[in-house]
Amino acid sequence: MCAIAVVAMKPRPHFAAALSTEANTPRALEQVLAQLSEQLAGVQPDLCVAFVTHHHGGAIEELGPQLARATGARIVIGCTGESLIGITEKLRGMLSIQINLFSHLQ
Repeated sequence: MCAIAVVAMKPRPHFAAALSTEANTPRALEQVLAQLSEQLAGVQPDLCVAFVTHHHGGAIEELGPQLARATGARIVIGCTGESLIGITEKLRGMLSIQINLFSHLQ
């Protein structure tokens, strides 16, 4: 008699990160969302973490709901900062938006 073990495979975690130094907030958001979409390739994110410099001013208030709608992430958190650490560089005093998406965080 042969026994076969069935192991449930958990989905592999996915991570995506994008950064824009575009001064126009809607264009910056469009840029990062396009980069993130390409990286996730259809995977639904669970968590969206946003880092934004104060240069984006009044647009920051609407950023959370916009990111939730655009990414479908169940959880969106964020903060402002004077300097952000990008994917390959530190952006000291430069206006920027950085978005990180995580999926399969169970």
